[in-house]
Amino acid sequence: MFRKKNLKMYLTLLMFSLFQNVSAKNFDAYDPVENSSKKEINIKNILKKDSKVLLENLNNITENEVLEIEDGEYSDLGIINILKDGITIRAKNPGKVIFSGIIQLNFLGNNNTFEGVIFTNGGPAQNEGAIVLKGNNNIVKNNTFYKFNKHKYEANEKGEFNSTRWMTVGGKNNIVSDNRFEGKYKRGTLLVVNNSPEYDKHILARNIFKDHTPNLEGEFKDEKMIRINSNGWEALRIGDSKTSLLPSGTALIYNIFDNMDGETELVSVKACDTTLFGNTVIESASMISLRHGNNSVVENNVILGNGKNMTGGIRFYGEDHIIRNNYIENVTGVGNTRAGIAFNTGVNNVAENEKLDNKIKGKELNKQWTPKNILLENNTVINSNQNIMYSDKVHKVSLFDDSKVEVIYPALNMTLKNNLSYANKDGKKALVGAGEERNPINTKYINNIFYGPIEKVNNALELSTEVEVSLENKNGILEFSKENIGAKNLKVLKESIIGPSYIIK
Repeated sequence: MFRKKNLKMYLTLLMFSLFQNVSAKNFDAYDPVENSSKKEINIKNILKKDSKVLLENLNNITENEVLEIEDGEYSDLGIINILKDGITIRAKNPGKVIFSGIIQLNFLGNNNTFEGVIFTNGGPAQNEGAIVLKGNNNIVKNNTFYKFNKHKYEANEKGEFNSTRWMTVGGKNNIVSDNRFEGKYKRGTLLVVNNSPEYDKHILARNIFKDHTPNLEGEFKDEKMIRINSNGWEALRIGDSKTSLLPSGTALIYNIFDNMDGETELVSVKACDTTLFGNTVIESASMISLRHGNNSVVENNVILGNGKNMTGGIRFYGEDHIIRNNYIENVTGVGNTRAGIAFNTGVNNVAENEKLDNKIKGKELNKQWTPKNILLENNTVINSNQNIMYSDKVHKVSLFDDSKVEVIYPALNMTLKNNLSYANKDGKKALVGAGEERNPINTKYINNIFYGPIEKVNNALELSTEVEVSLENKNGILEFSKENIGAKNLKVLKESIIGPSYIIK
């Protein structure tokens, strides 16, 4: 007989297993295909239209109605609450409808679709963004956000700039696909997924995130406020610290992130049971970051730094993550934060099963959860300043307190299996440790290849190899000839197969 405790554990594992199987099947439907028929649209030729009729139609839309919007630019539609279900709002000709000025579309109903619209020459009416999904089973596809930064933006009396998103996704089972988000340069995470008490299971697929640039408005001018004003520039955040132990089930698949320099965290995962699969990151001075939460999978992603300053790959906190079959090349991050793959330190003693808890001062959920039971399998990291790095970082008490915490803990129970770390150029390192006191504890190395300099790791001689590694270029990815070592069968995503069905100029 099962005891209640064992039954609960069994059901939890079963639920996670089922989710993993379902999500993997769903990925096939989003597998990118070549699309050579994207139309070029000169948005300067789109004429302004009177917004009154469209605004009236939006405010009076009925259940299951299809509203096709005629070509034109519609300005200052303001805040619109879509309360009904089963609605389709779409551009009659995708890419030839512009929403400019101040706008916020709140989708409060279920089973709605919004598609084919360009947001430019304006900004969100409120900080949640121009599109806010609060219902379930909604679809936002084939839209473009282009330099949509004309909104209220100023520092308060303390010097902190307000934070405004372009989109917020709440509810459950919503899909955001085939969109383009380009040219955000004011503070605020571009797209936020709000975590709920149960599985959200949102899908964010085949989107383009491009040219995210901070500090164009002098946000970092006040040295006392740099730590605060430089926070909150992620391309995408899933969950937040308060809800980070709740399961999400959100999948981020086949997206492009190009020149996204907002902050250290490119994608900030603050939830459990998320999947980041098949994405391409190009020349972005930021990193995929498992910041809070457990049981996430980062798989089949391609990260190309191309030597750009401050670029990085993947970093993680938390427990029971899988980092598998990712390819990272020529990222330049140095120090104890950025690397191809960065193993972080934390503030809780996971060896004694200490948990973070908002009820415990200094151990709140927004602190750094020490990594535990992480599997890194079949990853390839090529010629980066620090291919793989064990951090010795001593964390600060909070965003508002620069003093250091008294005790930090290194990662525990790491497994590195079938990975290739290749560093054959000057200044590149295969593995950078943190010294005896800060290196991960109880680390298992199984069938890896570390070619190149290894620093501050006791068993370096056991790990390193002096045998030249033979690599073959396959579609822009360097693969090792041995079948079971390194990342395989990956592709660099191109804008020709990702994003909207049109190109604006």
